Amino acid sequence: MLTGYNSDVVFEDCTFHVQSEDRGVNNPVIETLVYCGGRILHQLRTGYEDLIRKGKADQRVLSARLEHQHRDILRRARHGEFFEGGPPCLRSLIEEDRPLEELLLEFIASDAEMAPLRIRFDPLPGGSVRGQLLVTSGAGGAPAAGARILAHALGDDPEALTLLDDTLDDKGLLLVDLEPPPTSETLVFRAERGLGIGRLHVTLPHAAADGGEPDELTSAREVPAESRAAESVS
Repeated sequence: MLTGYNSDVVFEDCTFHVQSEDRGVNNPVIETLVYCGGRILHQLRTGYEDLIRKGKADQRVLSARLEHQHRDILRRARHGEFFEGGPPCLRSLIEEDRPLEELLLEFIASDAEMAPLRIRFDPLPGGSVRGQLLVTSGAGGAPAAGARILAHALGDDPEALTLLDDTLDDKGLLLVDLEPPPTSETLVFRAERGLGIGRLHVTLPHAAADGGEPDELTSAREVPAESRAAESVS
């Protein structure tokens, strides 16, 4: 059983207490509770039966899932999702006699931390996956300063391998130099800032059939940006 997380987040006049813990292999669930004023406002329970082998769970993967779930609920609490009635700024917009889709887009665009992110990867010589990442925010293309950037290698192993977990500088840039395992086929970059996220898929080079030098990176495909704000309001 893993040690859990306890964090406090303040939104408006309410202090949310977020608690995440592992219930153990006999009850394989990651549980996160959100409290305010002694009341439970939200509960999220995620099973991890898929990680249990011979009565034990993969602690490395389980720890990553526990931390990711806790961080995700913290972000949602920080933006007022669990505030009674929803975030005040969104409530005021909904009171207007305008199409809901238009109001949601305006609400997301009004907060830089809710704007969808776009990722660009410019390869550089000298490494298997070496280059510069640029992440921008919203339609205006402003640098996503301070955004979190992750890279996961996908291949034969059903579990994605995390190769990078870092933060962008104030220009939205990061120089990366990664060495994915030989069996990896795709590298997925993921950017997160507030409720805004973005993803980019890069096809990894493969060794030539005759044992020659590996090919260069063949393609980069951006996955349409999305925003957790739209998901949480629906």
